[in-house]
Amino acid sequence: MTRLKIAKLINDDFEKEGKTHLTTKEINHILKKFLDYIENSMLENRRVELRGFGIFNPVTRNAKVGRNPKKPEIEIIIPKRKSMRFVPSILVHRKLNKK
Repeated sequence: MTRLKIAKLINDDFEKEGKTHLTTKEINHILKKFLDYIENSMLENRRVELRGFGIFNPVTRNAKVGRNPKKPEIEIIIPKRKSMRFVPSILVHRKLNKK
């Protein structure tokens, strides 16, 4: 699902409730800013906790040796890199695993 699709869904929900005063374009801009704040926090090596949703943790992956499956004798050095780990909240975890 794209950011624009999410903005349209939010706008549709607001219209159904009769609470709309923002356009889809404005909602899309708000979502972009929200994601920019998360991205900037990750770049500053800070975690982002969204209660009831989950936690975004910045992580550093150490350098390691990899191999090409077609030519296992050739070793490839995979450099150290930064990444992000998402840990869902208990509420989200329960909803995902609901039977």
